[in-house]
Amino acid sequence: MAGINVFGTLNVVTYFSLRQRTVPEQLLGRVVAVTRMVSYAAIPLGSWVGGLILGQGYQMAVVIMAADAIRFLAGFFARYTEMGREA
Repeated sequence: MAGINVFGTLNVVTYFSLRQRTVPEQLLGRVVAVTRMVSYAAIPLGSWVGGLILGQGYQMAVVIMAADAIRFLAGFFARYTEMGREA
């Protein structure tokens, strides 16, 4: 649990700092609102997919590893976008 909290905190600080550095000040509020909406909209879908995986008899570790893989791939591919080149 300590590792989850440490890495979660590092992720939030890094992401918010990068967003503040790359988004023009007059657009920051809109960008924050849109990114928050997208992340919250993914919660029901993730819950549903996780439930399907668990319903098939897989362990919770499979759900966690799938979530880790998705998050890693999103970051990996984002590295090659304009925002990734900015950092």
